[in-house]
Amino acid sequence: MGLMELEAKIRADGEREIQDLMDKAESQITAIRDEINRSAAKEAAKIVAQGQSTALISANKVLNEAKGSAVRRESAEKNAVIDRVFEKAKESVLSFPDSRKSELLTRLSHDPVFDGGEFQVLVDGKYRKLLKGAGGKVVESELGDFGVVIESMDGLIRVDNRLESVLSRMKPRMKPSIVKMIFGGAR
Repeated sequence: MGLMELEAKIRADGEREIQDLMDKAESQITAIRDEINRSAAKEAAKIVAQGQSTALISANKVLNEAKGSAVRRESAEKNAVIDRVFEKAKESVLSFPDSRKSELLTRLSHDPVFDGGEFQVLVDGKYRKLLKGAGGKVVESELGDFGVVIESMDGLIRVDNRLESVLSRMKPRMKPSIVKMIFGGAR
């Protein structure tokens, strides 16, 4: 083998080695690209999942806020209806004939708290003539409402039996029954 042949063989071997190195490098570059693409795809999927989760949470939040708002509106409407029921009750009592108003005032002027003691019954001047049979001293006063206020002579004990006060005390007890009658048991 001559120098030229040896040189050609060395060159061919060098070119083969260079080609092998280039093939290996290309293979490694492809593997690195594939890994980058897999990693990017995983990260993209993670970001999309987080976005979907955030969107779902936001949608649920909006939906819950809308439901809460609807429940509050419904509750406010029901309370307004109940308030109108009590207002109608007040109007009904005020439209009673004088004989019935007189009976009611007499009942309102008696309270077990004052049994056996001295007390006075305050009544608005508008209704003074209707109050009969009060158990205590009747005093005309500017109450501004139908009914009476009963108080001990020393003023330490006071029972407000004006129509507005009586209805206010009755409202919490009667509200469930009224709700059931009007709305069919929905509270």
